[in-house]
Amino acid sequence: MFLMIETNDMIDENRILDEIKAIISPFSAYLDNLYLAFTTSSDQYRQQVEGGSVNPVLTAFYGPEWGDRVWVFDPATGIRRTVVTAILDVEDSERPYSESTTVEELFEDWVVKAFEKEKRKVIASVDELVMNPSSPYSTEPKLNYLLDELHELRLQLIPGSSLYFTDRVNAHARLALAEIDKFIISKHTLAEVESKPQAVNKFVYQGKDIDSLYDVYDGLQTENRFIDGQKSRPIHFVNGFRGRITKPVVWRGTKDELHYFIVGILAMKADGPDTYLIETNRRHHWGVVNQLFIDVDGNRYHDSIKHCSHPTINAKLAIDKFLTKFR
Repeated sequence: MFLMIETNDMIDENRILDEIKAIISPFSAYLDNLYLAFTTSSDQYRQQVEGGSVNPVLTAFYGPEWGDRVWVFDPATGIRRTVVTAILDVEDSERPYSESTTVEELFEDWVVKAFEKEKRKVIASVDELVMNPSSPYSTEPKLNYLLDELHELRLQLIPGSSLYFTDRVNAHARLALAEIDKFIISKHTLAEVESKPQAVNKFVYQGKDIDSLYDVYDGLQTENRFIDGQKSRPIHFVNGFRGRITKPVVWRGTKDELHYFIVGILAMKADGPDTYLIETNRRHHWGVVNQLFIDVDGNRYHDSIKHCSHPTINAKLAIDKFLTKFR
């Protein structure tokens, strides 16, 4: 986890995915090694160096010299105190004097720093993927793939799943993944290839948090109630509400339930009373629905979807619950 490995292999989406997975691998040997370095005092490290038996794991973190600092770990409090001493030669002083600074850290602080380091690495790799001139036509599908997998990985973030995975670490991991998510989305504009004319009529999400669309998808595909989660990937649903229908979504519910969902999501307001979260041509939005959704047999709904408006009470309550997550 988080270990920086240099390679000459071409950047691809699978390598980036491995880097992203590292952020949420609380049982990784890297964290064990990081904790070993965190709890080893400077005296213990110095003795290892002087005795020629230094642990290579510690050398990777500290280097062969300990320089102008000493540190000690207090197992009773879990706090690591590092004292850095600087020798100051002041012009008006008769002799140099020392000035010390003490830093107190919990292991959480080190893990958070590791997350930041890995996040920067992932972002750099995504940037390299997008800017790679040798595969312009494959870039957008790769970004879609990463967004999809990123969403699935986020569901594995569970506080307390290991000794190291505290609430704070979990929160920071989610933040790091969200920032990666936003960065990947921002790169879509650079990766788009006009292989065919874009439809004039489409659904375009106007909100700031793309996770809201993923949350709605998660609710609709729970137990395959409304969306077939085996035949429809999250990114196909999300893209459909971001103006880019990449593949139809399989709707397992009834036509009445799909009609109710569409009417509900298109009625959601954004910041102002006249601003909707989903921008579309409201005289032709059923045409977009017929492009975005198909039934379990692979058929389009055509004009019949316009006149369906009698879902069950339970279906209405379920869909309304999912839409409360939409913003």
